[in-house]
Amino acid sequence: MNFFRSIVQNTKLDFSKDAAYDHLKGSRYNWPKLLLQFSCMVTGYITSLTDDDREEVLIIDESTHDRSRSKGVELLARVYDYCTKRYLKGFRLLTLGWSDGASLVPLDFALLSSADEEKLYLDLVKSVQIRDFDGLIAYTTIAMMRYTSLSYEQRLHDDPRTFGEIFYACCDEIKDLSLLEALQRILTLTIHNLRKTSVLSEQIVQEMLDALMGAVKELFILKPSLMQVTA
Repeated sequence: MNFFRSIVQNTKLDFSKDAAYDHLKGSRYNWPKLLLQFSCMVTGYITSLTDDDREEVLIIDESTHDRSRSKGVELLARVYDYCTKRYLKGFRLLTLGWSDGASLVPLDFALLSSADEEKLYLDLVKSVQIRDFDGLIAYTTIAMMRYTSLSYEQRLHDDPRTFGEIFYACCDEIKDLSLLEALQRILTLTIHNLRKTSVLSEQIVQEMLDALMGAVKELFILKPSLMQVTA
Protein backbone atom coordinates (compact mmCIF):
# COMPACT_ATOMS: atom_id res chain seq x y z
CA MET A 1 0.00 0.00 0.00
CA ASN A 2 1.35 3.36 -1.04
CA PHE A 3 0.02 5.73 1.62
CA PHE A 4 0.17 8.83 -0.56
CA ARG A 5 -1.73 7.30 -3.49
CA SER A 6 -4.13 5.21 -1.39
CA ILE A 7 -5.02 7.83 1.22
CA VAL A 8 -3.84 11.33 0.37
CA GLN A 9 -4.82 11.29 -3.32
CA ASN A 10 -7.87 9.04 -2.97
CA THR A 11 -11.04 11.13 -3.18
CA LYS A 12 -13.38 8.14 -2.78
CA LEU A 13 -12.65 7.55 0.91
CA ASP A 14 -15.19 8.38 3.62
CA PHE A 15 -12.54 10.10 5.72
CA SER A 16 -10.04 12.84 5.05
CA LYS A 17 -6.27 12.53 4.86
CA ASP A 18 -6.05 14.60 8.06
CA ALA A 19 -8.04 11.94 9.90
CA ALA A 20 -5.64 9.27 8.65
CA TYR A 21 -2.60 11.28 9.73
CA ASP A 22 -4.17 11.95 13.14
CA HIS A 23 -4.71 8.21 13.57
CA LEU A 24 -1.09 7.47 12.73
CA LYS A 25 0.12 10.12 15.16
CA GLY A 26 -1.97 8.77 18.03
CA SER A 27 0.25 7.83 20.97
CA ARG A 28 -2.24 5.36 22.47
CA TYR A 29 -1.52 2.56 19.98
CA ASN A 30 1.22 -0.02 20.49
CA TRP A 31 2.31 -0.34 16.86
CA PRO A 32 5.49 -2.39 17.47
CA LYS A 33 3.44 -4.96 19.41
CA LEU A 34 1.03 -5.18 16.47
CA LEU A 35 3.93 -5.90 14.12
CA LEU A 36 5.40 -8.56 16.42
CA GLN A 37 2.06 -10.34 16.83
CA PHE A 38 1.42 -10.26 13.09
CA SER A 39 4.92 -11.54 12.30
CA CYS A 40 4.62 -14.33 14.88
CA MET A 41 1.41 -15.51 13.19
CA VAL A 42 3.19 -15.68 9.83
CA THR A 43 6.34 -17.38 11.18
CA GLY A 44 4.17 -19.86 13.08
CA TYR A 45 2.47 -20.86 9.84
CA ILE A 46 5.78 -21.09 7.97
CA THR A 47 7.37 -23.31 10.63
CA SER A 48 4.39 -25.68 10.39
CA LEU A 49 5.43 -26.38 6.79
CA THR A 50 8.92 -27.63 7.72
CA ASP A 51 10.42 -30.41 9.80
CA ASP A 52 11.33 -29.90 13.45
CA ASP A 53 15.07 -30.03 12.73
CA ARG A 54 14.91 -27.15 10.24
CA GLU A 55 17.39 -24.45 11.19
CA GLU A 56 15.94 -21.03 11.96
CA VAL A 57 17.94 -17.87 12.55
CA LEU A 58 17.54 -14.32 13.80
CA ILE A 59 19.19 -11.69 11.60
CA ILE A 60 20.29 -8.26 12.81
CA ASP A 61 20.95 -5.71 10.09
CA GLU A 62 22.27 -2.17 10.40
CA SER A 63 21.89 0.31 7.57
CA THR A 64 21.67 4.05 7.03
CA HIS A 65 18.35 5.68 6.28
CA ASP A 66 18.99 8.80 4.22
CA ARG A 67 16.70 11.77 4.93
CA SER A 68 18.99 14.48 3.56
CA ARG A 69 16.11 16.30 1.86
CA SER A 70 13.85 16.25 4.90
CA LYS A 71 13.23 19.24 7.12
CA GLY A 72 11.63 19.37 10.53
CA VAL A 73 11.85 15.63 11.21
CA GLU A 74 12.29 14.88 14.89
CA LEU A 75 15.80 13.82 15.96
CA LEU A 76 17.20 14.05 12.44
CA ALA A 77 20.98 13.79 12.84
CA ARG A 78 24.26 13.75 10.93
CA VAL A 79 25.33 10.11 10.54
CA TYR A 80 28.11 8.33 8.67
CA ASP A 81 27.17 6.02 5.80
CA TYR A 82 29.75 3.22 5.48
CA CYS A 83 28.54 2.33 1.96
CA THR A 84 29.02 5.76 0.41
CA LYS A 85 31.84 6.75 2.82
CA ARG A 86 30.26 10.11 3.59
CA TYR A 87 28.15 11.87 6.20
CA LEU A 88 24.48 12.56 5.59
CA LYS A 89 21.34 13.64 7.41
CA GLY A 90 19.39 10.64 8.55
CA PHE A 91 19.39 7.77 11.02
CA ARG A 92 21.16 4.47 11.68
CA LEU A 93 18.47 1.85 11.18
CA LEU A 94 18.54 -1.49 13.01
CA THR A 95 16.30 -4.32 11.85
CA LEU A 96 15.62 -7.68 13.49
CA GLY A 97 14.39 -10.42 11.17
CA TRP A 98 13.56 -14.13 11.31
CA SER A 99 14.41 -16.61 8.54
CA ASP A 100 14.28 -20.34 7.88
CA GLY A 101 16.55 -20.07 4.86
CA ALA A 102 13.71 -19.58 2.36
CA SER A 103 11.56 -16.81 3.84
CA LEU A 104 12.45 -13.63 5.70
CA VAL A 105 10.06 -11.95 8.14
CA PRO A 106 10.86 -8.69 9.97
CA LEU A 107 10.10 -8.80 13.68
CA ASP A 108 11.19 -5.41 14.96
CA PHE A 109 13.13 -2.33 13.92
CA ALA A 110 14.75 0.63 15.58
CA LEU A 111 16.88 3.59 14.69
CA LEU A 112 19.75 5.27 16.44
CA SER A 113 20.19 9.00 16.17
CA SER A 114 23.41 10.70 17.21
CA ALA A 115 21.19 13.46 18.56
CA ASP A 116 19.67 10.99 21.03
CA GLU A 117 21.19 7.73 22.24
CA GLU A 118 17.92 5.93 22.91
CA LYS A 119 16.41 3.58 20.32
CA LEU A 120 13.74 5.10 18.11
CA TYR A 121 11.50 3.95 15.29
CA LEU A 122 11.43 5.16 11.70
CA ASP A 123 9.62 4.44 8.43
CA LEU A 124 11.54 2.68 5.66
CA VAL A 125 10.11 4.32 2.56
CA LYS A 126 9.42 7.84 1.35
CA SER A 127 5.84 7.50 0.04
CA VAL A 128 4.47 9.61 2.88
CA GLN A 129 5.65 12.82 4.55
CA ILE A 130 5.34 12.29 8.31
CA ARG A 131 7.45 14.37 10.67
CA ASP A 132 5.73 13.57 13.96
CA PHE A 133 7.55 10.75 15.72
CA ASP A 134 4.45 8.78 16.73
CA GLY A 135 3.41 8.95 13.09
CA LEU A 136 6.78 7.54 12.03
CA ILE A 137 6.32 4.62 14.42
CA ALA A 138 2.90 3.83 12.97
CA TYR A 139 3.90 4.14 9.34
CA THR A 140 7.01 2.01 9.84
CA THR A 141 4.84 -0.72 11.31
CA ILE A 142 2.58 -0.59 8.25
CA ALA A 143 5.62 -0.79 5.94
CA MET A 144 7.01 -3.80 7.82
CA MET A 145 3.64 -5.57 7.83
CA ARG A 146 3.40 -4.99 4.10
CA TYR A 147 6.81 -6.64 3.63
CA THR A 148 5.71 -9.56 5.83
CA SER A 149 2.59 -10.00 3.70
CA LEU A 150 4.72 -10.09 0.55
CA SER A 151 7.00 -12.69 2.13
CA TYR A 152 3.95 -14.78 3.02
CA GLU A 153 2.56 -14.54 -0.52
CA GLN A 154 5.94 -15.56 -1.95
CA ARG A 155 6.01 -18.61 0.32
CA LEU A 156 2.54 -19.63 -0.85
CA HIS A 157 3.79 -19.37 -4.43
CA ASP A 158 7.04 -21.29 -3.92
CA ASP A 159 6.16 -23.96 -1.35
CA PRO A 160 3.88 -26.82 -2.56
CA ARG A 161 3.22 -27.85 1.04
CA THR A 162 0.95 -24.80 1.37
CA PHE A 163 -1.60 -26.53 -0.90
CA GLY A 164 -2.83 -28.87 1.82
CA GLU A 165 -2.29 -32.12 3.71
CA ILE A 166 -1.81 -34.39 0.67
CA PHE A 167 0.87 -32.10 -0.73
CA TYR A 168 2.45 -31.79 2.73
CA ALA A 169 2.79 -35.57 2.90
CA CYS A 170 4.04 -36.03 -0.66
CA CYS A 171 6.32 -33.02 -1.14
CA ASP A 172 9.69 -32.32 0.40
CA GLU A 173 10.09 -29.15 2.44
CA ILE A 174 11.30 -26.11 0.54
CA LYS A 175 15.07 -25.87 0.21
CA ASP A 176 17.19 -23.08 1.63
CA LEU A 177 18.11 -20.28 -0.72
CA SER A 178 21.26 -21.37 -2.55
CA LEU A 179 24.39 -19.26 -2.71
CA LEU A 180 23.91 -18.88 -6.47
CA GLU A 181 20.34 -17.63 -6.05
CA ALA A 182 21.43 -15.23 -3.32
CA LEU A 183 24.20 -13.81 -5.52
CA GLN A 184 21.76 -13.43 -8.40
CA ARG A 185 19.36 -11.43 -6.23
CA ILE A 186 22.14 -9.22 -4.88
CA LEU A 187 23.49 -8.52 -8.36
CA THR A 188 20.02 -7.75 -9.73
CA LEU A 189 19.32 -5.30 -6.90
CA THR A 190 22.76 -3.69 -7.26
CA ILE A 191 22.37 -3.11 -10.98
CA HIS A 192 18.85 -1.77 -10.48
CA ASN A 193 20.08 0.78 -7.93
CA LEU A 194 23.04 1.77 -10.10
CA ARG A 195 20.72 2.52 -12.99
CA LYS A 196 18.46 4.60 -10.76
CA THR A 197 21.30 6.89 -9.68
CA SER A 198 21.90 8.14 -13.26
CA VAL A 199 25.52 8.75 -12.26
CA LEU A 200 26.93 5.95 -14.41
CA SER A 201 26.17 5.48 -18.08
CA GLU A 202 24.34 2.38 -19.27
CA GLN A 203 27.51 1.18 -20.99
CA ILE A 204 29.53 1.35 -17.75
CA VAL A 205 26.75 -0.40 -15.82
CA GLN A 206 26.64 -3.17 -18.43
CA GLU A 207 30.43 -3.55 -18.35
CA MET A 208 30.32 -3.84 -14.56
CA LEU A 209 27.58 -6.46 -14.82
CA ASP A 210 29.53 -8.48 -17.41
CA ALA A 211 32.66 -8.38 -15.24
CA LEU A 212 30.77 -9.52 -12.15
CA MET A 213 28.97 -12.31 -13.97
CA GLY A 214 32.28 -13.45 -15.49
CA ALA A 215 33.90 -13.61 -12.06
CA VAL A 216 30.94 -15.52 -10.60
CA LYS A 217 30.93 -17.96 -13.52
CA GLU A 218 34.67 -18.60 -13.14
CA LEU A 219 34.23 -19.17 -9.42
CA PHE A 220 31.57 -21.83 -9.89
CA ILE A 221 33.57 -23.52 -12.66
CA LEU A 222 36.57 -23.81 -10.34
CA LYS A 223 34.45 -24.90 -7.38
CA PRO A 224 31.20 -26.52 -8.63
CA SER A 225 30.38 -27.64 -5.09
CA LEU A 226 29.41 -24.04 -4.33
CA MET A 227 26.32 -24.52 -6.50
CA GLN A 228 24.76 -26.47 -3.63
CA VAL A 229 25.87 -24.20 -0.81
CA THR A 230 23.05 -22.35 0.94
CA ALA A 231 23.29 -18.66 1.71
